Amino acid sequence: MSPTRTLGFIGATGMLGLPVAQAFVRAGWRVKALVRNPEKASKILPPEVELIVGDLRQLEALKKVCTAVDAIYLNLSVDPKSSQKDFQPEQEGLLNIIEVCRQTAVPRIIYLSSIAQRYQGMNGFSWWVFALKQAAIWRIQESGIPYLIFLPSNFMETIPHKFQMGRILLLTGQGRQLNYYIAAVDYANQVVRALEISAYNKQYVVQGLEGFTPLQALETYRKHHFEKRLLIVRAPLLLFYWLGKFNRQASYGAQIIEALNEYPETFEAEATWTDLGKPQITLSEFAQAKR
Repeated sequence: MSPTRTLGFIGATGMLGLPVAQAFVRAGWRVKALVRNPEKASKILPPEVELIVGDLRQLEALKKVCTAVDAIYLNLSVDPKSSQKDFQPEQEGLLNIIEVCRQTAVPRIIYLSSIAQRYQGMNGFSWWVFALKQAAIWRIQESGIPYLIFLPSNFMETIPHKFQMGRILLLTGQGRQLNYYIAAVDYANQVVRALEISAYNKQYVVQGLEGFTPLQALETYRKHHFEKRLLIVRAPLLLFYWLGKFNRQASYGAQIIEALNEYPETFEAEATWTDLGKPQITLSEFAQAKR
């Protein structure tokens, strides 16, 4: 029997972190997660996950997560209510992570980024959040530590978590570009597979089976939703930009929606599917599943 492998995990309790943590536990990995609120985390994460209390400012807690692991998984994000001057997980936090990874000889860094960050510089678009994300990719690649970087399209989970409010599905702007929506569980299985085959120093584009415009995605979700009669409501993107003058969260929402609506995404996941497996879940199947 092969020895149990260990994954250090930062960002395990979020919408996209939890499915990955669950997938590694199912695959027989030991998982150590850095958490700020252990009581909350214990209610969310599988009981097999070891909880290490701390945050990205605390180097000793980071060392506990990074010591004697086969890889460290980073699910980092910008708080929509924060500013560029605040401590950012993908900037100051990442610098701390890389330093601790060097000290503890972490064999591999796995980083969840976004395909939409490529929109930076297109059509005059300039946003400090995307600049930060691009710098994070560069820092990981230049760290000297073997890495895997995942560049996902839209996740199906964003529809119920971000765009559904009761019976309302909010459609913002006039997005005409396709997004290849993928379920987080399919992505999680690909991450596990990447470590099983010992892939390293690669960027994997993560995309689902079908491409949808924002309207097509919401219409498909509404049509196949398991019980509710949902209503699609449109809102102009300019409204969120106007609200963003007074509210950082609205400004963040306007910027990310513009990028998702306008980035000219094309299908690029052939190599990912070849190496890591083809996704299984369609958007209609996702909408039918009760949660």
